[in-house]
This record gives sequence, C-alpha cells and structure tokens, in this order.
Amino acid sequence: MDKDNNEKILVVSGVNEADLLRTLCYFGKESFGLRVMSAAELAERALISGGKLIPERRITAGQQTMYMTRALERCNDKYFPHDHESVTKLTASLNMLRLLIPADERGTLAEKLPQNEAFAEKNNALAAVYDEYIRLCEGGGVIDGVSLLRRAAEIAPKLENTDILLLEEYPPQPAERTLIEAVADKMTTVSLGGFFGAERSAAPAAPEIFAARGAYNEVLAILDNILGGDIGFDRCTVAVTDTSVYPQLFFTLGLRFGIKMTFGCGIPFANSTAARFLKRLAFRNGAGRQNRRALNDLVFCGVFDSEKLCERVCGGDDALLRKVLALAGDMRLGLRQAVNSERIARLKEMSADDEDTLRLIEPLEKLAAELERGALYLLKEYCTRRKNALAPFDSAALREAVAAMEDHSRAAGGDPLDTLPALMRRNVCRMAREAGALHIVSVDRAAFSLRDKLFIAGLSADLFPGKPVEDPIALDSDIALIDGSADAPLSENVVRRKTYLVEALGSLARALGSEIVLSYSCLRAAELKQANMSAAAAELFNSLAGKESSPVSYGELCRRCEEENLRGYFSDGFGADRLIGRRFAAGEATLPTAKAPDETAAVSCFDDREYSPSELDTFFECPRKYFFNRVLGIKEKESIHDFTVIEANEQGTLFHSAMESLAASGMKMTKEEFLETLGLEFDRFLARKVPLLPSSVDGVRDSLSGLASSAYDDDTAVKKEIVAAEKKLRITHKPSGVKLYGLPDRVERSEDGCLVADFKTGAKIKQDDAQPKTFVQTMCYAYMMNNSDTPVNVTKCEYRYPKTAERTKSREYSPRELEEILAEFVGCLKAGRFPAATGKEDDIAIINNGSGGKPAVCGFCKFKSICGETKEGE
Repeated sequence: MDKDNNEKILVVSGVNEADLLRTLCYFGKESFGLRVMSAAELAERALISGGKLIPERRITAGQQTMYMTRALERCNDKYFPHDHESVTKLTASLNMLRLLIPADERGTLAEKLPQNEAFAEKNNALAAVYDEYIRLCEGGGVIDGVSLLRRAAEIAPKLENTDILLLEEYPPQPAERTLIEAVADKMTTVSLGGFFGAERSAAPAAPEIFAARGAYNEVLAILDNILGGDIGFDRCTVAVTDTSVYPQLFFTLGLRFGIKMTFGCGIPFANSTAARFLKRLAFRNGAGRQNRRALNDLVFCGVFDSEKLCERVCGGDDALLRKVLALAGDMRLGLRQAVNSERIARLKEMSADDEDTLRLIEPLEKLAAELERGALYLLKEYCTRRKNALAPFDSAALREAVAAMEDHSRAAGGDPLDTLPALMRRNVCRMAREAGALHIVSVDRAAFSLRDKLFIAGLSADLFPGKPVEDPIALDSDIALIDGSADAPLSENVVRRKTYLVEALGSLARALGSEIVLSYSCLRAAELKQANMSAAAAELFNSLAGKESSPVSYGELCRRCEEENLRGYFSDGFGADRLIGRRFAAGEATLPTAKAPDETAAVSCFDDREYSPSELDTFFECPRKYFFNRVLGIKEKESIHDFTVIEANEQGTLFHSAMESLAASGMKMTKEEFLETLGLEFDRFLARKVPLLPSSVDGVRDSLSGLASSAYDDDTAVKKEIVAAEKKLRITHKPSGVKLYGLPDRVERSEDGCLVADFKTGAKIKQDDAQPKTFVQTMCYAYMMNNSDTPVNVTKCEYRYPKTAERTKSREYSPRELEEILAEFVGCLKAGRFPAATGKEDDIAIINNGSGGKPAVCGFCKFKSICGETKEGE
C-alpha cells in the first residue's frame, strides 16, 4: 500500500475490519489510515461526508423481507410461496439481479425479464412483485441497500483525500462499481498479494494433506496437529468449505475440551439458548402437542426464566406453579386468547363446588394472559442467556431471532414462529480473531484472517467446489440477459469462483510463509458412504508444492491420503474417550479403577413411613421396578397420548368416584341417576382435560356408559349391606411392623361375615388363587378393617372387573398368609434385595404369562431401558 497521508478505504463485503487490521499487523504490514467497508457502508460515508441528507429511512435485510411479503400479498401472487423462508430467498435473488445492473434498474428489469420466453409466467410474476415492492418502499418512505447505492452514486460528491482500494480477487458488482467510480477521488485495484505486500516464497514448504474418516475425525485431527506441534492455537486459522457442518463440530469440541475459539463465520444459531427456547415453544404450540408434558418441557427446559414466571403468576409459590402448569397443559391452553377464555369459563362452570380447582383459577388466568401475549413476547421476556463466555453469542442469537420474528409478524400478521426453520440454518455472532483463540472462518474470507498456520478443511468432492446449481428464481438465462459479461454469476461461474478464491488463499498464505495443511473427509458418516477428494484439492496441492516438486497425480494423492495419512477412529490424539477406544480396538482390557459394590450388599430401605396396599402390590409385581420408583425416586414417564380422550388410570378414577356415590346412596340410586352422575363427572373431567379431537368424545362417553351400566347391573343384582366405601384407614400391621394406610373400594356384609372388594377397570384378570401375593392389596384392606376402631369380621377378598362382567373367585382371608407376605416384604427392604420380575423360581415376581418365563408387564415397564434384565424377543 502507498505510504501517503490519504485515508485508504478497502471496499469488500463480509470482512471484519478489526480482523483484517490485526492480520496486517500480525505480518508486520502497514495498516495506518486504512478502513474496510462494504459498498453500502461506502455509500453512507459518501453521503455523510458530502452533507447529503436522504429523507428515506434505511431498512435492514429483515425489514426488506417484510416489505417483500407485503408486496406478494398486494399482488395476490400465487406463483411464489409466501412463507418466511421462501420470501427470504426471493428477496436475495432479486437483490442479486438488481446489483448486476449498472444503472436504470427499474427499466432494465422491466425490459429484460420478459425476454426470457421459456419462463415468461415466472418472470412476469417476478416483475410485478418487484414493481409493487418498489412502490411500497416509496410510499413508506424507506430505502433498501441496493437503492441506497444508486442514490449515493447520483448525488454524493467525491471523497477527497481518500484512496479507494479494490481487490482483483473480490471485484464489486456492476451497481457497486458505479457507486465507487462516482465517489472515488482515486481508485486502485490490487491483488491480495500486492495488498499484503507479500512476495512469493522461492522455496515454499510442501503443504501437508490428509484424509479422515468423517468430518468429526477431521476436526479432531486438526486439533491434534496443533496440540502436537510447537504452535499455539492463536497462531492458527482454520478455513472451512462448509459453514454449516464444520463450525458446529469445532464449537462442540471447543466446549468439550475447553479450547478457546473465535468464529469469523459465526456459530450455528441452533446452539443458542434462543434456539432451544423456540424449539420447545414451537413444539408446544404445534398441533397435538399442547399437553401437560410439552408445557412443562418449555417452562423447565433450563433456558426459560421459570422464577420470573412463578413470581408473576403465583407470587413465587413453586408448588402452586406446577399445579397450574399441569392444569393448563391438560386444558391445552395456548397463545390464542379466545380459546383460552372459553376453556377457562367452562372450567369455572363445571367446578363451582370444587374448592381445590377454584383456587387455581386466578393463577391460571394470569398464566393464560402471559401465553396470549405471543411467542415474541415470551422470547424477549423469558429466554435466559448463559453467564459465561457464551453470553455474547446467546445475546446475538436472541437479537437475531427477535428481529426476524418482529419483521415477519409486521409484514402480514404472520406467525413469528414461522421464521424458526430459516433461523436454525443461520450462523450468528461473527467474531474477530482474539489472542489465545483458534480462529474458524469460511474459505472465501480466510485471506483476511491469516496466521502462521493455515488449515483448509472440507476439501471432499461433495463439498468443494460443489456442483453448478441454478437459482430457481434468477435462472442462468435470466442473468445472461441482464449481465452478458464473462464474469456474470452464472451457476458454473459461481463454482469456478470458489476454486479461484481457495487458490488465491493458498497462494497468499504461501507468500506470507504460513504452513498449510489440507484435509478432507473420505466418509460421509451420516450415510456411511465413501467420499472422494475434490479434484480441485489435488490441483491446489500441486500448485502450493511449487514448480521444483514433481506434480502428484490425483489417484496417487488419494492413495497416499487414505493409506498413509488417514485419520481414522481412535487415532492418536487427545481425550480420555479416544484413549479408551484405542485400547478397546486393540483388544486390551479397560478395567475401572474402583471395584463396583456387591449388588446384594445389605442396604436397608425399610423405614417408619406408611405403605399403601397398592404400593405393596407394585412391589410383588416387580421388586426392581419398585426400587427404581419408590426407593430411588425415579419418576415414571407420564403416559400422555395426544389423541386419547381419557387415559386408563383417569377412567379408573372416574369409575371409582361413581361407584362411591352408588355406595353412599345405600344402593338406592337408579341406573339413570348413576349414569347421570358418571356423565357429570366425565364433563368435569373434559373441562380440566380438553380432548384434542372433540369428535371422539361421544364414542368414549358411550363406552364409559356401557362399562358403568354393566357395573351397576352387576353391583345391584343382589341386595347387600354396605359396611364401608372409600373409608380412610391407618393402622400398623403388628407382626411385621408395616404401617398401612388406604381406602378400600367396598366392604360388604354377607351371611358368613364380610368381604372386601376392589374394582378394576382393566379387561384382564391378573389374580391367581394359587398365588396369595396377587391378593395382597385386598388382604391388607381386610386386616385394616378387622383391626380398625370399629372392627368388622372380613373373611373374604375379591377383585371385580366390570368391563368383562367377571370377578375373580373369592379367596378366603388368611392372617397367616398376609403375615408371611409382609415379612418377606420387610426382609427384602432391609436386605436391599430387589430382583427383576423374570419369573425365575428364586425371584419374588408373581405375574407370569408363561412365555419364556417372562412376565407380561416387562413389555410395558417404563424402566426397562435401565433395568439391565435381558428380555427375550427384544
């Protein structure tokens, strides 16, 4: 660069000024008085320097998309899709065409686009949308970036005492060149080497090249290379060909191994707290997913400020918040005010005599009011940011998401969540290189972030330089009509330019004396398919090796990479997992340093708490399941089926409530009254848990009525005296010391004593008269009734199954059998013995369907993934 007193402006898009200045200083080059600008920034500078005021308001790229959406709506256009992602692509394609026109943009597009007769319908629609977009911008008093270039070229004076520099490798578009020529007092075009003042090395070191089994191993090998040499991370730059795959891998490994990294190409938005928040919100707001689990997954996902929500909704009462969230989830409250109001009003009507529910109404209405303010409000108010080095990234991602959602919702009242697919493919928070940090950048901008060592990653044929692909909106035939030059951005020229820029990058790095390492992935791991080296990579290798060395053929270079320089799985590197993997692959034992405790070691789990008879029933069904759930406290995953009106356990609760009402009436309730009572309970249930498909309610109601009718006929067929129904009991079983509590469904008096009955809404009878443990629940109820404050003489135990109009054979109550069963229960708890229900003779399991010695319940157990018991047929 010339050493004079003039300010120098380098005009190139997508370059971080601080990064370029640091790179010049790093290599000892002159950087005083240098500014780096895009063409749009140069236009603003020229207007400000010349004292020219533009009355229009400058709009961002996102706001431009908003105006384009409005134009599509105004045109009533049906050719182009109106979703956010499609409109964004349409805007980008139009901008590209506009930049190809040196002057008279509107007239040129109107004249040239219709000339492509093969795609007349598409081009006529495109021209109409463009005209409407320009009218909207003029009517709204706004101006976009391309129009700003043209306005500045017309009215801005020349920049005095300013040298404008252009790079041969990064030429401006025709519209940009028109601006530069209009405002430049002095304009110079130089090469990258000339700009950096770098001379080609006389005897350059041959570049290193290697292949890796998958992009993950390629990234690991690059980190290994840096750690294994005498060079620090902050002396290395990694140029990647794919900015969606490689930044994600570097970001993940940087966090895992604590390596500081900066990303000139940005970090994928998907890694941000905003992305996690929006994914949960979109899932929760999607059709069929507005249930309790989805709402809890949103509020307690770790990036939602649940404390703020708790304070606003429940005054800081966390237990109350969880109850409200459960109710709101069951009612499927969402972001629509009309729906929420209708459902809450229905709940009030059906719960007029339910004090517990009425206490939840006020916080429920506050929660609904927060949801109704919309996705954008929820994101801005409740999305948290990490309080570590990733805080700037989370903040940048949040700003990006908010801006995109605001622009889209303003355009035509669109759903802000429609922007999520496009956001998830973006990179945000583009950084300048920093001391102590490895710098990751795209290959087309890596020349401005060079260091002592340059890695060029992703040189496989499927990534670099890519296949010629036409823009579906701005086809090659359209571009050729507007720009007939040899450098027009036709699909083939775009691919050719990628190769040219990488070659320019390598030449500059070689001239500056940087070490160069080339690499590619020889396996597409996701598809398990072989991937070839790019032919352009072989040409790059030979050009960087210098004229003194003999060219290496493409085939020979591939063979050398995949046989001699292959970085495979568990190759030399860092990380405990890779060390273990290499030893495992070599057939060596990898033993833990500490001996695992004996599974049969006595760990007493028996305490003075109360046990319900149903809990004991669960234990004897499968002790290991009981251990996971009751001892370790691992909650079973809720059984929520979006298209199920009522779950089996909920149906059982309704049925038991109706049977309690029948018993309370002294068996005097008529069938019509009984069915009406059950129907009212079902309506109350529907007010608390709104079905996804209302049309399926009638079928469920009929099925429930049929079950109730059968139960009523069976229960009233013989006159009986009801001794107790749902009576609360608490008593200690004196022989074993087990404290019992529960509510027996029914205790009836018969001629030879009393019997205790338990209603089951299932269809399959599980009890076996030869297995006393299958009757443990009713036997416990019998003991509790016989030893209560008002003892009765219970002599029989019974389970009733109204669904099939069957009941088990009544079994005589035996205090001795119950004592043995409870003694076994206490012994297992004290010894810490919880075997799985395998059906083996030495196990406690009592349910066995006879198929391979496996109990039927294993196939449905929610703990089978952690049980460790091998099950046949899986």
